[in-house]
Amino acid sequence: RREGAVSVRIAANGVAFGEHEVIVRIVPQPEVFSLQPSVGPATGGNRVRILGRGLVGNTTLCKFGDTTVRASLLSMEELLCSQPPLDQGAYTLEVVIDGIPSNNGARFHAVAYTSLTLVSKPQISVRGGARLRLKTQEILPPARPDAYACRVGTRTVAASVDPASTGISCVAPAGILGSASLSLLLEGVEMGQGPDIPYVDAPVTYGLLPTSGPSKRRVVVSGQRLGGSVRCRFGAIIADALSSSEERVVCEAPENTGQVQVSLSIDSEPWFDVGSYTYEALGRGASGCHVVSMSPASGPR
Repeated sequence: RREGAVSVRIAANGVAFGEHEVIVRIVPQPEVFSLQPSVGPATGGNRVRILGRGLVGNTTLCKFGDTTVRASLLSMEELLCSQPPLDQGAYTLEVVIDGIPSNNGARFHAVAYTSLTLVSKPQISVRGGARLRLKTQEILPPARPDAYACRVGTRTVAASVDPASTGISCVAPAGILGSASLSLLLEGVEMGQGPDIPYVDAPVTYGLLPTSGPSKRRVVVSGQRLGGSVRCRFGAIIADALSSSEERVVCEAPENTGQVQVSLSIDSEPWFDVGSYTYEALGRGASGCHVVSMSPASGPR
């Protein structure tokens, strides 16, 4: 029947029992369309918004599996309920309006809070861009690709997750000197925390020497905070640095021609330019040797 009020009378064999009638209101069966969020900690206490239809009534309840809690009406199409403590796993969340259960439900995942272990570099540059790699103690529940995120300090960035291997990676945002907290979010709900991440000053370079020469020549970049696993890029050609320390990096110019931009990447952080190198043909009889520096610079005769 169509929704609305109807008159109900009782009769037997076409004979009415009386002139009295009862007015009965026909209401739509409740439906659940979606949950926000659809995940919460197994300890409970998370607020869940239910979007649906037919949610208005005198008594509104939410059912997480076999566990029932009261719900509050936010609008004609929204309910709010507090998630009860649950064992880790997936549950069908239904609503019950004035004793009438919904004809469908939505999946809700209760997850255990987990600790995060940082497996990448323990400190990052204030300019950001470093890829943070983490591991979790617990197997992570499956979710849509954009459901997971890392929160570094007060900023949230997208995370990529491999549930099978408990691996997580995200790109650190820019920050300020000092430590920043690190946590894992699933649909905006914090579900794990890791060690604080120290932000340190970005590397500083003073230039490179020599700025021109043939291929295979060693090129030295001087500066500060250059230590780590360093890669050199000449134009589009990338190779590992020959050596690196806090104050200098030694690269070898690969086969190339013309003038190219020279960049460095330290510990897989974003590339930064350090100067340009112009390729020159090696003259006949030239050895290709080039003195970049010497120590000590003076001594006895």
